Amino acid sequence: MMKNPTFLLLITICLSFIACDDWLDVQPKSDIDLSEQISSAEGFKEMLNGVYLNMAGENLYGHHLMYGTIADAAQNHYSAGRPFIKFNYENLKAKEQIAAIWKGLYNVIANANTILDNIDAKKDLFNTHDFNMLKGEALAIRAFSHFDALRLFGDVYEGSTNPDVQIPYVNTFERKVFPRLPSNEVYAKILDDLNMAEELLKLSDPVYSGDYDGSLFDINKRKYRFHYYAVLALKARVYITMADYTNALDYATRVVNEFEWDWVNDEGIQDQVIDKDVLFFDEVITALNVQKLDDYYDFYFGEDFSYSYLAASSETNFAAGVFEITGPGINDKRFLALFRKTKKNQLAISTKYNQNWIFRRQYRSVPLIRITEMKLIMAEANFFTNNKPQAITILNELKGIRDVLLEDLSDDQVFLNSLIKEFRKETYLEGQVFYLYKRMRLTTIPTMDDTNTTKDVEAEDFIFPLPDNELEFNNNQN
Repeated sequence: MMKNPTFLLLITICLSFIACDDWLDVQPKSDIDLSEQISSAEGFKEMLNGVYLNMAGENLYGHHLMYGTIADAAQNHYSAGRPFIKFNYENLKAKEQIAAIWKGLYNVIANANTILDNIDAKKDLFNTHDFNMLKGEALAIRAFSHFDALRLFGDVYEGSTNPDVQIPYVNTFERKVFPRLPSNEVYAKILDDLNMAEELLKLSDPVYSGDYDGSLFDINKRKYRFHYYAVLALKARVYITMADYTNALDYATRVVNEFEWDWVNDEGIQDQVIDKDVLFFDEVITALNVQKLDDYYDFYFGEDFSYSYLAASSETNFAAGVFEITGPGINDKRFLALFRKTKKNQLAISTKYNQNWIFRRQYRSVPLIRITEMKLIMAEANFFTNNKPQAITILNELKGIRDVLLEDLSDDQVFLNSLIKEFRKETYLEGQVFYLYKRMRLTTIPTMDDTNTTKDVEAEDFIFPLPDNELEFNNNQN
């Protein structure tokens, strides 16, 4: 993403959707005035780098929205003591974490808005390609952050039939009330931002055009940014969440067919390989660099810690919870390559984020979107648009690549169960499983519990409650 970022734009604000005693009071590391920061193209670049760094923080995609809180809620960890595993959102620690996530997402949005509010007036500072890419990435980040806020705190999408207000869409940096909007209005604004980002990046992003003559961006590190195909992939994710299968299929197919990617090299995931590819990085579309990932991994995955992120209480729980250790998935390379044994000699600890010895393929990275999610979106969209043979072909291709034995998928429920299982395995500890369960309206989900292999859930379990501050300062709304 970036090397040694020199500036992190974090501004003291009192927006109506966050209590005034919780101002986002994090000052720049130096006393650079905003007017000075926006006086050069390099200053804008530093501001954008700061936004990415903010996204990689512990309360967002550095931990809680990747393999922490969100993975607990998806039942992808084994620990009876953590509140999100029980959907106990009224627990004091849970409420504090929910508030931190909300604040973190809107902080990212506020910082992206500061760039977007000022960049058009400063267009003369930029090479055309740099302007298009910087503005396009900022728009994509704003859409991405609102989308995840809506998926966390909002209802399952039901179009205009649900008039209930959900979250505010904040598209400018100013001190005013941003009212919460119905989900269809929020989605419209998300797509507006993504459409603008797509058009700008299409003009200048070297991953699409192959032609870049600017100076602000490293063309060899586009995978650590919201590049052109990352925006298309995000649109596919948005549309599948809206059950717009036609558009979801279109965008996912474009990414799979046009983005430059490769299936993971089997030799690169063997235990003896020095730079083992624990992320299957050649299949990642976009990722974040998390500078503190080593510390996070040692703390959260250490066996001596009472909240250690064990994947299961025993190996046998993998069969129902995530991976199979018998049957069709016994040779599944995602399981065999990405878990280590506990002190009790059980394969129950993920090594996906144990990257402190990796030097070549990726470095302290968390994946935001991967190509196999696009494949699964294609399978799902084909299924729901009455092209089941193609859906089965896509799903079987993925299972074959992962060394999972093929099964008869002619029955609709068997197909959907298999689709969900492959999605769990492909995006394990990457923050997406919770949202899959939510949009599919599942009432029973797999768990890593000692005694139960499944857990009954209600729609409310998939909705994080709004922080008390948001309710207090927007108490004129439903």
